[in-house]
Amino acid sequence: MWLEGNQLTGTIPSFAANTALHYLDLSINQLTGTIPSFEANTALRYLYLDGNQLTGPIPSFAANTALQGLGLGSNKLTGTIPSFEANTALTKLFLTWNKLTGPIPSFAANTALQKLYLNLNRLTGPIPSFAANTALQELDLSENELTGRIPSFAANTALQKLDLDSNKLTGVQSWCADTPDRPLGCYVDVCSLRSRTFLHESAHSLRGGNSTAVLK
Repeated sequence: MWLEGNQLTGTIPSFAANTALHYLDLSINQLTGTIPSFEANTALRYLYLDGNQLTGPIPSFAANTALQGLGLGSNKLTGTIPSFEANTALTKLFLTWNKLTGPIPSFAANTALQKLYLNLNRLTGPIPSFAANTALQELDLSENELTGRIPSFAANTALQKLDLDSNKLTGVQSWCADTPDRPLGCYVDVCSLRSRTFLHESAHSLRGGNSTAVLK
């Protein structure tokens, strides 16, 4: 079901009766209220609710073991990031530009994960290890309140984008070296650790839709 980019208002209804639903895109509307439970939608593979005015916590998606893509960015979600350990098929997770707090949970069980965007939140604590996420291509943790040393990403040989800007991190690891298989340009953001204002593409454009830029 594709209803993105309209002027839909009100709350998101229950889709519990739609057990065969596998794709739902309600992004870039004016929807309010909390995210309903999708536990009954065990066939759900893609859910995009980004670019609305949704509030409250992120519900559990532990029952949605077929889930591959989840976009909840550019809302007003609060609370901590729930565990996605049960979502072993997950390849894309966009939680950009909310009001999420607490630590970054482990994604070690999500070995298929390719893109993870947690930037523009209020996350704290250290960066967990992503050594198990060998398929990871893009990781954006910028503009949070993360502390501690930058972990090694030596095992993440598929990594093309790494952005850790505007945190409270220390240390620059040896993988910032310019090598044939890892050009420095891919890592300039983390190697410089500079503060900056930059243009963020919405989660919608990141997953291949029409380009929508959001300036913080």
